[in-house]
Amino acid sequence: MRRFAFRAILASAITATALSLSQAAIAAEKVRVGQSIASCFCFLPATIGQKMGIFQKHDLDLEIFVLRGDAQVQQGMTAGSIDVGLGSGPGIGFLAKGVPGKAVAASAGSPGDMALIVPANSPLKSAADLKGKKLGVSSAGSLTFWLVRRIAQGNQWEPNAISTVALGDFDANLASLKSGSVDGFVFGVEAAYALEKDGQGKALMTFDSIVPAFAGHVIFATDAMITSKPAVVRNFLAGWFETIAWMRTHKAEAVKIAAETAKFPEEVMSRTFDTVMPTMSDTGAFDPKAIDVLQQSFVELGILPSAPDMSKLIDPRLLPGAK
Repeated sequence: MRRFAFRAILASAITATALSLSQAAIAAEKVRVGQSIASCFCFLPATIGQKMGIFQKHDLDLEIFVLRGDAQVQQGMTAGSIDVGLGSGPGIGFLAKGVPGKAVAASAGSPGDMALIVPANSPLKSAADLKGKKLGVSSAGSLTFWLVRRIAQGNQWEPNAISTVALGDFDANLASLKSGSVDGFVFGVEAAYALEKDGQGKALMTFDSIVPAFAGHVIFATDAMITSKPAVVRNFLAGWFETIAWMRTHKAEAVKIAAETAKFPEEVMSRTFDTVMPTMSDTGAFDPKAIDVLQQSFVELGILPSAPDMSKLIDPRLLPGAK
């Protein structure tokens, strides 16, 4: 009888556990996340939070897609193939051209995480040497593209004084640098640190001094998600900023996951962590000064003929603590 009772209790416990797991699986909402570049440290909280179970605590299961620049993020939202996009501040300009989405959070500020990378033996010494040169960027209208334009503007050159080539990801940019097709490329500092370590390249400059007030990276959500599933967007943002808080106190663990994901050595990602984390937002709030700079950037990029009404492109209502 005791053996029978034990088996009955065990079977009941197994059934209850299976039911609990089944209910949890049903409760978890799948969210398709598109990030514009694979290795950019500012986008890695999605993967880190997923691996650490943080998004699961918010009843979410992320499906992360690595895309090739801001343009593909916007295309993904337009096609309905992604629900949330991780991209750049200048990418907001595409929303005014009909992309069905909104910027729902500012994930990073000053682009101090972005570097202009040149070969280790490059004769270029400063930004003043870049006139007439050719630089790789992720895509037209992206943050990397706009930063090149800001170099020209800062030197009072014509907007096209520096040629740009849309190359997409890190591997494509590096291949073009090695072949001599471009004189340099704009990418995250993690790439610069990795190339410096291998003796293949160096950072000619970073961009924090050029654009001190800015929203370098933002989180987008489609209009469909904001309208029909606002709780899911709210939970995603809660998970994202909980991940940021966790990363600040768990550097070693965060760096390990980042290195595995971005395919860079841990020592490179450790250095990147120290550079990038100070630029990451803890709240997602948009700085009014940064919004003004963004607004003007759309005109400078030729994305829009005049400065748009930013209140129609940014929706902060789903941020943690928002009322």
